[in-house]
Amino acid sequence: MKPQTKKALRIIIFALVGVFLLFLVFRNIKWNDFYNGIKQADIRWVIAAMIIGAYGHWLRAARWTIMLKSIGYSNAQTYPGFLSVLAGYFINLAIPRAGEISRCALMGDVCKIPVQKLIGTVVTERIIDLLMTGLIVILVLWLQFDLLYDFTDKNILTPLSNKFNAFYQFSLFYPIIIGAVIVSFVVFYILKKRAKSRTKKENKLINFITVILDGAKSIIRLNHPFMFILQTFGIWLTYLGSTICILKAFSFTHAEGFFTGLSVLLFSTIGVIVPAPGGIGSIWTTQNGLMEIYNYSLEHATLFAGLLFFTQVIGFILLGTFALIHLSILKNKNNATS
Repeated sequence: MKPQTKKALRIIIFALVGVFLLFLVFRNIKWNDFYNGIKQADIRWVIAAMIIGAYGHWLRAARWTIMLKSIGYSNAQTYPGFLSVLAGYFINLAIPRAGEISRCALMGDVCKIPVQKLIGTVVTERIIDLLMTGLIVILVLWLQFDLLYDFTDKNILTPLSNKFNAFYQFSLFYPIIIGAVIVSFVVFYILKKRAKSRTKKENKLINFITVILDGAKSIIRLNHPFMFILQTFGIWLTYLGSTICILKAFSFTHAEGFFTGLSVLLFSTIGVIVPAPGGIGSIWTTQNGLMEIYNYSLEHATLFAGLLFFTQVIGFILLGTFALIHLSILKNKNNATS
């Protein structure tokens, strides 16, 4: 199958997943009632959520800059990084995961940094985000154990545990792990030695390993570790702040506060993992979480989940369009200067 055909097929499959999830969410909802319900939301809280969300993207760009400077790219700047992050989220609305590569390419064009180095730092970012998601799961369970344990156990812990136990109970578990590590090092060493006679696949493997190592170096050599940690927690606090603002936007959720916001953040984060355009899965997971755990009606759960998602989408479209235009201006200006 040709690469272009594979790419087109992947986009179509992701789009179909998104359409199916939207069908699940809105199949029992009247669009007129949903529209009238959205109009009742307090626009001031919605705007506040968008501003806090934009600040979170700035923090992500600032953290990215620290990582790049730690591996020797002093020309990395926060503002182009901020624009690249926004453009990446905008592109993700159409093609899931494509935004990560796109933001690296855009940042590389403006700041003259090799794309491979940028991709390495983004991969490391995603690993850190995964760890933060795990921390949120632990925090939510600790703060609201009785309320959330059954839901989390059913949807996250049990499926993961079953998969791990099936492999762990396999008699050759430890030999396979040790063998895999040894083989990886041996293969990497052999491929490095065969520099001139590498095949395309071997070159891809070498490049992938190099990308991972570049990302790891950006963490090991951090120039400002305290600021990096502060910004990492700051990013997730802005996500929480935006979520709480949307809770305050509706009369039926206005009384909810920190604990519910933390739970909803967990629901929406789980939904973003689903391979669908723009993180559409977050509507479905948030809707179900509110109904199963907090006993919200289908109408109210859908209104909240819909507004939370569409607020982000509108922000990505507006800011992403601005970012793409401004990045083009910055690139042309840099080329003219050089």
